[in-house]
Amino acid sequence: MDTFDASQREAIKACLENVLREPGFASSKLLTRFLRYIVTETIEGRGHRLKGYNIALSVFDKGEHFNPQTNSVVRVEATRMRRQLAIYYAKAGILDRFEIRLNRGTYVPVFIERTVKQAAIRRPFADRSPLESPLHPETLRGPSASLMTKLPAGRWLWPALAAVAIAMGAVLYLAVPRSAPPVGTELTASSASTDDEPDWTMPPSISIARLERPEDSPLSPARAEALARETASALAGFDSLRVFDEHAANTASLGAEYRLIGSVARTADRLTISFRLIHTADNQIVWAKSFDELPVALNAENRLPVVASLASTLGRIHGVVFADRFKRMPEFTDSARGFACIIYSSRYFNAPTLAKFSIAQECIERTLREDPKSSSSHAMQAILILDGYVKGYAVEAPGEALSLALGAATQAVELKPHSARAHQALFMARFFDRRFDEAFESAQRAIALNPFSIEIKSRVGGAYILRGQNEKGMALLSDAAGIVETKAGWLEFYFFLDAYMRGDDEEARRHALRVSATRTPLGSVARIIASHRNGKDAATAKWIAHLNDQFPEFSSDISGALERLAMIEPVKQRMLADLVAAGVTVKSSNLVGGRGER
Repeated sequence: MDTFDASQREAIKACLENVLREPGFASSKLLTRFLRYIVTETIEGRGHRLKGYNIALSVFDKGEHFNPQTNSVVRVEATRMRRQLAIYYAKAGILDRFEIRLNRGTYVPVFIERTVKQAAIRRPFADRSPLESPLHPETLRGPSASLMTKLPAGRWLWPALAAVAIAMGAVLYLAVPRSAPPVGTELTASSASTDDEPDWTMPPSISIARLERPEDSPLSPARAEALARETASALAGFDSLRVFDEHAANTASLGAEYRLIGSVARTADRLTISFRLIHTADNQIVWAKSFDELPVALNAENRLPVVASLASTLGRIHGVVFADRFKRMPEFTDSARGFACIIYSSRYFNAPTLAKFSIAQECIERTLREDPKSSSSHAMQAILILDGYVKGYAVEAPGEALSLALGAATQAVELKPHSARAHQALFMARFFDRRFDEAFESAQRAIALNPFSIEIKSRVGGAYILRGQNEKGMALLSDAAGIVETKAGWLEFYFFLDAYMRGDDEEARRHALRVSATRTPLGSVARIIASHRNGKDAATAKWIAHLNDQFPEFSSDISGALERLAMIEPVKQRMLADLVAAGVTVKSSNLVGGRGER
């Protein structure tokens, strides 16, 4: 119904005030203002005005040029509000007369009127005192109450009644469909539609479809199904994805955000398996790849390269799914939470600055305040702190930074012991704290949990090279580089370092030119050394200026920066000597042999 009488309006207002005292709303002036506005407008008969544009002007103080099609702040906050309302009505609001609900696809709330009896059924028994039990004499009415008062008060009675209550609750729970709304009277007004969208706070979900194969295909059903299962298992090793195996679930659609579909074709005595990644909401093909010249007998050994390629391409940070999710997400706001913060924090590494570093940290901290049990967020917090430590953002308190990173990484592992990402964070924290034996134990654990993560192998391989164990390091780096078609720019620094220490100036120069000099100060360092050793004076001066301009915290004390990297002393001293020869200012106290500031 579109109108509310006076008593309904007052009751809804009272329920609204209850909601706004809930911590998730009380700590957010924006959410409080948003909910109060849409509830008031609705019960006063102005629900038809609740469009994204009007809300942006009235609640978010946007100007008249606000465009809800390009700015999704209202939709983002509405998603956040739905989550907070669900939290409130699952606990403190279980006995409220009205439930305020904001359904997806509208900004107009509906009000579910519930009787006391219905509310009591919905409230968990564990949350009630004895007087609130539906079987307590003071709660019951009619003949049941009089019967209860006549029963003996022996110790056996309440355990027996509790068992009956639990049984009744179980029957009620199983009898009610999970998708059914609460029983009650729905009071609503005319609605205004918005686009339905994923929950940006959650990692994207992907379902792995059965492999499509002709009936006369030489590839057996068992091996086709094995490929799907192995792909699902490999992708499940990444914290950045929620993975569903359609074959195991015996369903073609699990409501996943993405769907991986594969098909088999035969060419002579070989197989071609083609994969397509579909964004299910719009049926868009996000990515496609074919694996040619596969043997007809697609045994486990032959399937492994296919699985490794799929897992790394789709599952890794900055992989296909990660990048597509980022492209579809609303622009960053200070209300971002959950997986949205992990995406935004990861994007910081593409073009790191102190300002972006601070924004990423704040985003992760907001998430942890709301969800302190998020292993992924603790792991990202540790990795961010360590990156700031290496770049020199925490030079005034490096010990504190390392302690915070260790604490966050340890918490990530404790919350999710089988998370490769958590063990990666712990490896990095221990490594920069110079606990090398423990660090490489964590590294091996991370690799064992996710052998398809090129990020983990790259980080561990680079660490081995920094410690002078080039053979171990290059084995991991080469393995990681072989999985993907193009190596990450930052990874080239470690290939440069290996060639540089072997005295192969030509190979070192090739890798230095491939290092991303805009994303990491180590890229600039590599280019300075390579340019100088090849007599390129103009290029040397260019990269020295770039290092000083873009990474001042690093360049102000390069020796200290290389020390924070835990770089082994002979490598550090050789690099410092070459940097001084190239014209870089290095503090004299940090150089062996007395060479110093120029």
